[in-house]
Amino acid sequence: MYITKLGAADYILKDRIIRLPAAIQSALEKQHLENDKIKAQENLLQSEKKYRNLFERNLAGIYQATTKGEIITCNDAFINLLGFPSLKQLKEENINLFAFTNKNSIDFLGKLFKNRSLNNLEIELINKKGEIVYAIENCTLQYNTTTDEPIIEGILLDITERKKTDTELEKSYKAIRKLTNHLQNMREEERITASKEIHDEIGNALTIIKSHITWLQKNLTPQNDEVIDRISKLHSLVNSTILSVKQITAKLHPGILDTLGIIAAIDWQIKKFEKSSNIRTNFKVTESVNPELPKKIKNILFRILEESLYTVASRLYAKTVNILLEITPTKILLEIQDDGIGFIESDVPKEVTLSILNMNEMITTIGGHFFISGKPGKGTIIEVTISTNQELMNEN
Repeated sequence: MYITKLGAADYILKDRIIRLPAAIQSALEKQHLENDKIKAQENLLQSEKKYRNLFERNLAGIYQATTKGEIITCNDAFINLLGFPSLKQLKEENINLFAFTNKNSIDFLGKLFKNRSLNNLEIELINKKGEIVYAIENCTLQYNTTTDEPIIEGILLDITERKKTDTELEKSYKAIRKLTNHLQNMREEERITASKEIHDEIGNALTIIKSHITWLQKNLTPQNDEVIDRISKLHSLVNSTILSVKQITAKLHPGILDTLGIIAAIDWQIKKFEKSSNIRTNFKVTESVNPELPKKIKNILFRILEESLYTVASRLYAKTVNILLEITPTKILLEIQDDGIGFIESDVPKEVTLSILNMNEMITTIGGHFFISGKPGKGTIIEVTISTNQELMNEN
């Protein structure tokens, strides 16, 4: 016994020396097992140290908690995310599952118990200072092997700064859209005003001049052929100028849009387009309702059609254009399809790009959607969709 106390794995009496080889083999095997055990323990300690370092130094908040919101363990990033100075103080307070409201806590736990894991879940927390913290969470539901109690293991990535940036960007976008909408309205109002002033002032003046010239033609004695010829030419010039004034005022703002509505205005625009471009146009209207559209919607639809037809004639070289206007109780659809050269998105002409941007911006101001698609040799399709919600339909 004294020998084993000194460290021997076995000992042999002199009268049993025959057991010596087996005893040596057994001792060596036991020593190997002991060495392997020590090595395994060292590896385990190293592994635990490695993962403990990863746990503590991770920028994401890592935690284990009960379903009642009691923190079992967590890293420094999680403590900082919730605004606590230490794990001790975090554990002392009941944070009701990471500062969720009761409703959010129930929603969170319900989803977790149902799915056993949640991935890339965007959540809102309230830290110790009462500030809102935004995070992306990935977590799983585990069970304590001893008590069989459910445990939540999760990782939280703080996205508060990103959300603040996104919010500021959204505010900027809204401000830009509001400004664009204001400028669009101002531009349309200026067109209406200019059209009316040209029609009333210049148009009326030309009409008076024409009436005087007509009087001269009727009352001038035919003694001077040159004078009569000049008056005749002046009469023709006034007539062509009156026609030009009508075209200019119509281009600035077609009166038919206000008096007869969008369908008549589109029909008028198409006929004018066919005459100037020699491109055949088919116009189809589908109406399940016939509402009086707000001025803003009528103006934007007309301007998008005008811009589209100009682009088709000047850049896309079509032979035929099909136009569909569909008005239902819930939406308005304007579709313009041509059989022109089309385009590749990476090789869109600059003028077409600017036209697309302009049309997209116009429709965005009223919450509509703009879509354009082109295939080389197979033409282009433009779709404009407007949701006719009550608020939009009540606007002037």
